[in-house]
Amino acid sequence: YWNIAPNRDATITPGIPTRRGFAVKSEFRYLEPNYSGRLNLDLLPYDQVYEDTRYWLTFNHLGKLADDLRYSAMVERVSDNDWWEDFPRRHLSLTPRLLPLVVQAEKDLGSPTLGAELYARTQRWQVLQAPNTMEAPFDRALQVGLRSSSNLAAGLQYAIETEANRFVLPKDAGYGPTNTPSDGTRLHAQGWINRPFRQPGWWVTPSALFNAASYQTDEPMPDGNTTASRVIPTFSLGGGAEFERKTEWLGRSLRQTLEPRVLYVNTPYVDQSNYPNYDSAVKDYSFASIFSENVFSGIDRVSDTNAVTAGVTTRLLDATSGVELLQLGIVQRYLFNEQLVTDSGVAEKPGFSDVLLRGSTRVIEPFNLEGYLRYSPSVDRVVRTILGMQYQPGPFRTLNLTYRYARDISSQW
Repeated sequence: YWNIAPNRDATITPGIPTRRGFAVKSEFRYLEPNYSGRLNLDLLPYDQVYEDTRYWLTFNHLGKLADDLRYSAMVERVSDNDWWEDFPRRHLSLTPRLLPLVVQAEKDLGSPTLGAELYARTQRWQVLQAPNTMEAPFDRALQVGLRSSSNLAAGLQYAIETEANRFVLPKDAGYGPTNTPSDGTRLHAQGWINRPFRQPGWWVTPSALFNAASYQTDEPMPDGNTTASRVIPTFSLGGGAEFERKTEWLGRSLRQTLEPRVLYVNTPYVDQSNYPNYDSAVKDYSFASIFSENVFSGIDRVSDTNAVTAGVTTRLLDATSGVELLQLGIVQRYLFNEQLVTDSGVAEKPGFSDVLLRGSTRVIEPFNLEGYLRYSPSVDRVVRTILGMQYQPGPFRTLNLTYRYARDISSQW
């Protein structure tokens, strides 16, 4: 340990992995009035198994300049494609084969009530293409945007975001020559305005949303054009209620809630099959995503929807402490018209969606049990299951057991 200064230090840890040879881990930290950071380097000067020099480098930096200009950098890089398999515990990224490099700056604009922020960012990936090749996300060579959210008169609320992005595929992206997407530039704007009506026990929120994008690609799109633009509006109406009553169970004073919720969404169909897809993907089917206006994340895909989603949740709370002891919920969507914009390209027929059920309980201390089921009426079977148990007999001691099942895909403990 090297105490360089009161605000700077370094730690160097040598070691000898028996199969690979000499190795050294190092960490350098610094803390200044307007910036701070950490640099880590794991180095094998010569890996006897791999027969080459190998390393893992991470760098994190946060800083602030005058006029509330904030900036940051986050970097993770490794020496080779096999690092993530040979050293599975040495990575920070949630996806160990996609390592990020992100440099960004942000600055607040106007008064705090305006809620406006100007930002710029570059985001690049190191893609570890071993043992098999995978498709990588686009780099954002340059991203510049402006966003704002605030309250208006008469109880109205709004949020708006506008961005310019330059998308470039990494050199090691792994796409084949027949399906190589084109690098390109996208200008987009999206936002919403709503008017919440809330009273004790109930709420209703009508909303108007829009998603606009303009593309310019380096290579022709499937229709032969290199430029395209579209604007997609959405209307939604959401509402819910919260009922509660006092009750008892085994001599314990409880409070039970009943919380129904409904969301209606109407988005017209706009053909997006010729447009590039830089950052959109289908959201995971969950209680959170089923109550969203768009089944896709990102900007490039907006689902045409004429549907109503309805669900109900009930909770049992300890009347004294407010601790939640039990939660049960069920939700389902009904599609009035055929949905043409889908991830697979196959239209989704009108009718009921899969049913989602969830539950959790802490009634039996010190156990916490939770479960999630997705039932498909079309095949009359459960298609996804997540069951979990957490056992906490005391401080600093936890045992977790989880079972995950996806029909025809995977089953794991």
